[in-house]
Amino acid sequence: MRQQGRTLIIVHHDLQSVEEYFDLVAMLNVRIVACGPVEAVFGEENLRRTYGGRVETFSSGRIK
Repeated sequence: MRQQGRTLIIVHHDLQSVEEYFDLVAMLNVRIVACGPVEAVFGEENLRRTYGGRVETFSSGRIK
C-alpha cells in the first residue's frame, strides 16, 4: 500500500511487533505522548510515559 501512496491507521497493542510492521507510530495516553518514525519514537522513555511505567521488558531502550 505504501507504493500506492496509501495511508493506514491501525490500533495495535502488540508492542513486540511494532518495529517489524510499522514505519510511523503515535503513542497515546489520553493525549499524544509521541508521534513519528518508529526508530525515533518507540523507546523506553516514551513507552513509560504511555503506559505509566508498567512496561517492564526493555533492553537498550527497545522493547524485547
